[in-house]
Amino acid sequence: MDQMEMRKAFVGQNSEYYMNQWDPSQNNGMKVLVNKAAFSIFWFFYRKMYLIGMGILNGLIVISFIIQILLTSLGIPEPISINIGRFVTLGLWAYIGIKANEIYLGHVDRKIARVKEAAGTDLETALKKSGGVSAAGVLIPIVILFGYGVFMLWLISMLFKMI
Repeated sequence: MDQMEMRKAFVGQNSEYYMNQWDPSQNNGMKVLVNKAAFSIFWFFYRKMYLIGMGILNGLIVISFIIQILLTSLGIPEPISINIGRFVTLGLWAYIGIKANEIYLGHVDRKIARVKEAAGTDLETALKKSGGVSAAGVLIPIVILFGYGVFMLWLISMLFKMI
């Protein structure tokens, strides 16, 4: 199997879309184009990029939290600081959406290299099993966000008890 065939086997569903995205001859010389689905954290988990998705999700939560603390400590009114935080988050999501196919290509190639090392004779089956999509993976960010919400409610209730 050549690299393109291994990528198709690994990606599975919608592999032609990604092969076109990753082929500069198919998109006017641009290496990678915007992935609209990646403007949502769910896409990373659906495509089995769990660690990348966790990093992005947790990174965005931490960045939002830091922005809120920083702006509040500077005396910026809450409605303005919330809107600034939203604007920064939106900008980060735009960047992630632009870089998503490139991130996915790197993920695919790293996973293919690992599967090639570990796979026996049936490389294609091993690639299909390791790659593809996971509808159940979409539940992971839902659980994380729910847990974050519960934690924030608990934290707020503890702060009000101290007042």
